[in-house]
Amino acid sequence: MNNYKRNSEAWQQQVQKELNGKAMGELEFNIDSNLKIDPLRSYLYDSTEKTEVAPLPQSDNLSYLRIHSEAENSLVLDALKGGADGIYYEFQKTFEIASLDSLLKGVFGQMIFQVFDIEESQFSKEAFESKLQALEFEKEKYFVLDNSNKYTVDFSSGEVLEPIVELLRRILKEGAFPQEPIIVKPTQKFFVNISALRALRVLLMNLEENIVPKILLIKESSNSEGDFNQNLIEFTTDTLSSSIGGADFISLKPFSNHPDQLSSLRNIPNLLHLESELTGHYDGVEGARSLDFMVDKICEEVWSKLNEE
Repeated sequence: MNNYKRNSEAWQQQVQKELNGKAMGELEFNIDSNLKIDPLRSYLYDSTEKTEVAPLPQSDNLSYLRIHSEAENSLVLDALKGGADGIYYEFQKTFEIASLDSLLKGVFGQMIFQVFDIEESQFSKEAFESKLQALEFEKEKYFVLDNSNKYTVDFSSGEVLEPIVELLRRILKEGAFPQEPIIVKPTQKFFVNISALRALRVLLMNLEENIVPKILLIKESSNSEGDFNQNLIEFTTDTLSSSIGGADFISLKPFSNHPDQLSSLRNIPNLLHLESELTGHYDGVEGARSLDFMVDKICEEVWSKLNEE
């Protein structure tokens, strides 16, 4: 294998387009909870006056995902009315969605549908896709993912080279580029996370021409007894670095269902929305030489390891 492509003008234009940061219309969020919080109302911050932020305007570049997994039908419908772009829904034991048929039909024409299943033995990806097709879902508007974590990259330990190498080896061995999004677990090292995500996209685009990979970032707290403020800071910084790094979808799983925790987590999409209004896009470190160096270094090391085989 030759060096990864980053020298031709056409390649630079393609990669630049993919790495230029994500407008709100391209970035979709999920806050995972079964607690009923009115998705039509959100708060930027708490104060004595309870300052309320109105629902975001409905436009191509300002909407974001507001939906809870394991939600009741009424909450799903309320979230859709509130401007949800997509849905992240976990089926705990079965893929059956008969109770949602009347709700979903004709509603998700402009949405991305993602499904994870806990018990793989009770999940048939083909059967689920057939059901979605029967409900007239557009094929290009949804992904159906199983729980095998087949295409998962875990940066949480701070190590980024080996996880990327293993993913690329798996894809090369199978001989086919995955159609579903690549799942990424972020590292808390802010700039490393940005560089690793950008390098991952560059390397994936080198495996096959005319392929635009999708990256789904899942941030989940493992400490249910952790400090509230520290967990919130961690969620916020990891989300910011992941959006700057170019994640296509972001799913947040809080460490508890406490109302304060959930209402605070809902502020993160608002924070990114306001940031996008100020900067115009998420690439807040555009042209930073140190980050460009880190991206190149990761790409070089990964490509070198693949060439050793």
